[in-house]
Amino acid sequence: MERCPVLTCPPDQTLRQLPGQCCQKCVDIDGICTVFGDPHYKTFDGKFYSFQGSCKYQLASDCVNGTFSIRISNDARNTSHSSWTRTATLRIGGTKINMGKKMRIKVNGHRVMLPHKIDGVADITRSNGSVLLKADIGIQLLWDGDGFLEVTVSSVYKGKLCGLCGNFNSVARDDMKTRDGRLLNDTWRFGSSWRVGGTRACTRRQKRPGPNMYRQSKMMKARRLCRGFRRYEEFTDCGTKVNPQNYQEACEVDARSCSGTHCHCAAYRAYARECARVGAEPRNWARVAWCEGTPPPWLTRRRKGPGRAAARKDTSILDPSAVQKPNNSRSRPPPPILH
Repeated sequence: MERCPVLTCPPDQTLRQLPGQCCQKCVDIDGICTVFGDPHYKTFDGKFYSFQGSCKYQLASDCVNGTFSIRISNDARNTSHSSWTRTATLRIGGTKINMGKKMRIKVNGHRVMLPHKIDGVADITRSNGSVLLKADIGIQLLWDGDGFLEVTVSSVYKGKLCGLCGNFNSVARDDMKTRDGRLLNDTWRFGSSWRVGGTRACTRRQKRPGPNMYRQSKMMKARRLCRGFRRYEEFTDCGTKVNPQNYQEACEVDARSCSGTHCHCAAYRAYARECARVGAEPRNWARVAWCEGTPPPWLTRRRKGPGRAAARKDTSILDPSAVQKPNNSRSRPPPPILH
């Protein structure tokens, strides 16, 4: 009887029992790239950055064999310095699949209803309030119709990819390579290098976000909306496995730059997905994070006068006792984990 060795896999591999094998082996894990909010990116190799360009960009492509390409179109939202992912387009051979707002799907320019199967190419279904596209070549896209996109690629694409999601070579520090191969530290120049379609694909003239552009009252609201990553007990288990710092910072950026009442929720959703992948899925996160039901009064109330003065007078922004509990509406679960 064969005795299986005790294995410890490197970070980019996991134990798996392959068909016909008695013992588990270390195998490469799939790559996952996430895009959410105003937009924030986590590359296949785990690099986290933000890029607010409002044009069309190459998100991920097979730059060795040319088997597929994924492009995203970013749309300006309310200000000259923020944007949101409006559409995602996957090209495989002669097939073009466009995923748009409100989860509208087009195949080669024609609207299709879900579920929809493209023989030899992909299956497209609805899954927990999102669209799930499974391509036969080892690619999966999860799209919520409002800016949240998750791309999963098979390990066969290791070291073959390029674009805003990086090169998938298990080295995060070299992910910010431009189209011509230069390694940059400037996210704006890096992101702009992957623009496609020219300026006609832009919703406004690109402008770098600058410091000190928000009123103090809006910054205080953002901090209050986003403190749940460390304060809510629903995230306690995950906090020991996935550092929430990047997500909390992204949450505050989104809450400041967007005038809607649920702009902060994209960061919570992305974090909930990460938590679920490590076996620490937070329950009811949407309810406790004010992402469902009626928003609290302090979030929708309009104050008079200059931002700083109004913020000083409105002490309820910082007073936990003034928080109205959310209703008990059923929370929307995060999209399913893809395997």
